[in-house]
Amino acid sequence: MYIDNIFFSNFKNFELKNIKTDKINIIHGKNASGKTNTIEGIYTILNGHSFKSKNTPLQKDITKKTVLSATINNTQNIYVEIYKGKKNLKLNTKRATALSFKKNFPSILYSIDSFISFKDKKYLFSLFDRNIFIDNTKIANMLIEYKKLIRIKKEAIYSINKDLEFIKFIHEKVLNLMRSISTERVKSVEIINSIINKTLNNFTDKQLYIEYKPYDYGQKNILKEELLKKRLITSLNKDKINILLNNKDIFTYASIGEKKIVLLSLILSIVLRYNEKIKPILLIDDLEGDLDEDSKNISFKIIKELPNQLFLTTLGEYLYNDANIIRL
Repeated sequence: MYIDNIFFSNFKNFELKNIKTDKINIIHGKNASGKTNTIEGIYTILNGHSFKSKNTPLQKDITKKTVLSATINNTQNIYVEIYKGKKNLKLNTKRATALSFKKNFPSILYSIDSFISFKDKKYLFSLFDRNIFIDNTKIANMLIEYKKLIRIKKEAIYSINKDLEFIKFIHEKVLNLMRSISTERVKSVEIINSIINKTLNNFTDKQLYIEYKPYDYGQKNILKEELLKKRLITSLNKDKINILLNNKDIFTYASIGEKKIVLLSLILSIVLRYNEKIKPILLIDDLEGDLDEDSKNISFKIIKELPNQLFLTTLGEYLYNDANIIRL
């Protein structure tokens, strides 16, 4: 997959921005020049939404429309319009959904936000789910259904006039869906464990292992406890994750540089899996910080040799003399 050209209008710090692309694209500029905003814009085009908080404004001028668009493989046109709090997504002039964007235009992101979120289970779950999505796109529908059922169950438990039979029915549906999602995540982690050290061992001879332990969703009296406490206990967030580097928890014992390399290796493992079917676009923002020169050079060498189209922010454009430099 290949983005041929990109257009921003009234997006973040850009009034108008046209970007011509190549296979390797280096987004180069001083601090606060819009490097991360460029990555965010490309991500929004490919996914139908930003990777940042919903509270972060995308419009430079809120009184005007924001438009982001791109051509993919010289055949498909993506259009994202944001105006007055509403979003309009189009694919080849027809209305589209964010899910259809994700299915048709996969992208993999490494950003400073990714690194900040690394310890957050929700972020790790999203990576495992992305890995599942490669083979089973139904995981997205399962997660949407899960959120819907959780909301219905919560409202039913909070209700003054509780319908216990209905609550039991929804509770069982939630449990069955959670078991299915957790089962898929366990498989996803097993696959990642089988390939991640191939990338990691370019940097270190240490071994990485991810432990995923689903919560016991079949505990007796859990619904009774929820009704008594008037709050939900059953949740996918109860599942446990441990990331071990030489059998030691990385969030306790690893350096910032080691954690960055582990996260990069995890993300690249998913890229390699995707590449067996469709080559996603790779978006990398702020990889350099806290990496020593050797790790930095190894990272760029690995990324450069991938067959994927790459957009990478850097302060050092000299790293890729043969790349397309997008100067801000």
